[in-house]
Amino acid sequence: MRIVVAASLMVFVLTALFAQSASAMPRGFAAAGSVLPDDPLHWPYSRKAIGPNGLREYVIEEMMGREKWGVTPTDEEKDRGYVIFSRHYCSPIYWFSLPNNRADKLSLFTSLGQYEATSFSVYAIKETEGLSATPTDLVGPGGAVIKSDNLEVRVTRDYPARYRLGIAMVPEFLERRASVNMAGETAKQFWVTVYAPENARPGKYTGAINLRASGRKPASVKLEVEVLPIHLREAPTLYMMCFLLPNHPELYPQNLDKCMVDMREHGMSSLWTWPDADVKKVGDKYVWDFTKWGVCRQADNYFAHSLTTIIESYMRAGFTRPWLFGSMDAFRDVIEVKLGFKPFTPEFDTVYLDALRQYLALAKTKHWPPIAGVQVVDEPGGRDEGMVYAKYYNKLVKDNFPDVKTMEDMGPWRGENVTLSPWVDIMCYGVESQAGADFCAKAGHDYWMYNGASFGHNPSLDRLYWGLHAWKAGVKGVGQWVYTWWVELNVPADEKTYVDPGFMYVKPAVDGPVPTLAWEGVREGIDDTRYAFTLQELIKQARASGKPVAIAEADRAQRAYDDVMADMSFEHSGREPFLEKNPPQVFDAKRRELADAIVRLQAKL
Repeated sequence: MRIVVAASLMVFVLTALFAQSASAMPRGFAAAGSVLPDDPLHWPYSRKAIGPNGLREYVIEEMMGREKWGVTPTDEEKDRGYVIFSRHYCSPIYWFSLPNNRADKLSLFTSLGQYEATSFSVYAIKETEGLSATPTDLVGPGGAVIKSDNLEVRVTRDYPARYRLGIAMVPEFLERRASVNMAGETAKQFWVTVYAPENARPGKYTGAINLRASGRKPASVKLEVEVLPIHLREAPTLYMMCFLLPNHPELYPQNLDKCMVDMREHGMSSLWTWPDADVKKVGDKYVWDFTKWGVCRQADNYFAHSLTTIIESYMRAGFTRPWLFGSMDAFRDVIEVKLGFKPFTPEFDTVYLDALRQYLALAKTKHWPPIAGVQVVDEPGGRDEGMVYAKYYNKLVKDNFPDVKTMEDMGPWRGENVTLSPWVDIMCYGVESQAGADFCAKAGHDYWMYNGASFGHNPSLDRLYWGLHAWKAGVKGVGQWVYTWWVELNVPADEKTYVDPGFMYVKPAVDGPVPTLAWEGVREGIDDTRYAFTLQELIKQARASGKPVAIAEADRAQRAYDDVMADMSFEHSGREPFLEKNPPQVFDAKRRELADAIVRLQAKL
């Protein structure tokens, strides 16, 4: 009993300390981790670190050939040792990137309570040590101030990744470092995130990012931030990352609360998770314990947290909306391992249904958020029994819990897969399409999509997929594997082995999750959707007001909305062509058009 009380007290104290530390800065900044280990290949299953040639051991000549000088360094820049330049933050800056402009000013706009990004880059003409980038306060209308605590500067961390052309060292992660050392003739991108407090005074603010390096003259980049008088509304779409954090010490499972806050602050409104539980026979009944975990896969420490722990952390982070209950797939394993019952037997079915029944009863008692749906089996085509198991157990759940939605993730849902339709309420497509949307509408299913983004490697694709692409598709849920991954993919290449990070959006570090550039792209995409949704809601409000001036402005706003969405495709095959045709700046232009329409419409209301 003392141990339980002490553990509970410790959790309370840690939570209180985290909340206290978060009060000094935006929650997202407080939750995020700082740096990865010094060895970029310091992963538990690594076999080989970077070779003696360092960065140049991983280079693709064709990629290097695309980089061209666009400026000639001045004497001042040569003396200082570096050139400051800028590209859109979704455009990768490789270690071999060359400056094609000069950046002395960065500009962005944001809404109240939002995070917004921009970036600049530094090309080191010669070796530069101790380079730091520090933001100042932002001063705005009437002397209003946004403190520098609301600004964060991170720097890219390179990692070898496999391309069609070979292996290249690419900017994968964003670290928060006091300073960095740069070798001569290399480039680094500095990612700037601004948080506009909910109570900030709308208007234009100015500040700077000050750069200093050992033994060099200082430099600065001016920063202009326009805070719009907009409070964005949360779209009805459920945005969820697949989440599992195994009990490996290098994954820092003690940072569960920080992971949840990080997901919430990046726009997630839901969660997709699969923890198992314990079950035992008590008398003539089977009792499930959702405070236990790792029962069926102890050897691998597959779970670090129980279902109870995860849902309580989910709520502490501010989540309130339904989440996807994927654990029925894990419970299958538990029943076989703990009790020896095989699927398709009365004994198995009894315990299986008891799991869901007892969870629902517990959730009601605890006032936990409802479940959006029950995932009976993950991608049924990949299991031994495949569709046979999926059909039988989706039907079993529906027959016994008619008010609970079932979900399956397996697209494009053609042919044999469609036979699941009578027992599946939510069809989650890996290949989204008009045909899929039409089928779901006709059959009365919720239309979801998943795994069409970049798996953590391309911020532009993630911004598109999570953003206006999903919004145009009209899906009710968007998911992606995986928030973080714990198994590295060792790939032989040229008689040496490197570690491909596979798919992940953050990498756990000692003080919290370290984001990828793609993770920031996810947030930007969801924010694009929030602008679109906010405008749509205001259009409805204006038309319902009966005011001629508001209705006229609503018509103008609708034309702006239609213009923004006109070239968006929600066919899976339309993502890459859109990105090939449009530079990342197009997203900003579309958002600005939506934002301006919101401001005009608000004025009429």
